Amino acid sequence: MAQTAAEVWEEFKPKLAAAREQDRANVALSFLPIIIPLGRFDIAPLTIERLLWLEQVKSPFVTGRQPERMDVLAFLWINSPKFRVGNKYGKRFCLNHCMIRWRKYAVKIAEYMESIAEQLGADDNGVLESNWLPQMVDAFASQYHWTAADILQMPVERASLLSSAMSARVSEKTNPDFSPEADKTRHEMLKAITEANKNGG
Repeated sequence: MAQTAAEVWEEFKPKLAAAREQDRANVALSFLPIIIPLGRFDIAPLTIERLLWLEQVKSPFVTGRQPERMDVLAFLWINSPKFRVGNKYGKRFCLNHCMIRWRKYAVKIAEYMESIAEQLGADDNGVLESNWLPQMVDAFASQYHWTAADILQMPVERASLLSSAMSARVSEKTNPDFSPEADKTRHEMLKAITEANKNGG
């Protein structure tokens, strides 16, 4: 038997509450100096500078092509809390971890990067527009007088939130939206309610 609109609402109430709580947690975590577990590896929050390094090595996780073993290792190295610029350090890391189950990590990394790409306004293939960096640096530097070095060290998720808050303030919008999970759940609920109403619920 098809659900009624009221039954759909009752089903989605706890899902909406959980989604709102997840959004609150994500906002808080973006401002904390956390380390993110990824399988048996730890990665630092993706900063703008680390994202630029991924672009420089043409990582498939930002260009959209299919990843290979070395792409996974390069991502894990660039996002390691111990990352240091230098070919010898990257080679050492790759040699130490070359036997990992890289396909499993490729899936985990792709899932992580998908949420990052959404926040930065990437296209359907997860590829960023070429002007995203100068626009972001210019906006933060002109509004807050931060140096380029300060901006490049900022985690991408934090930069995205601050960028939205700044845009809302400049445009005098009173309620900037920081609730992607709640919005997604709300969209699913409205779709289900519409379907229930079609079926006479």
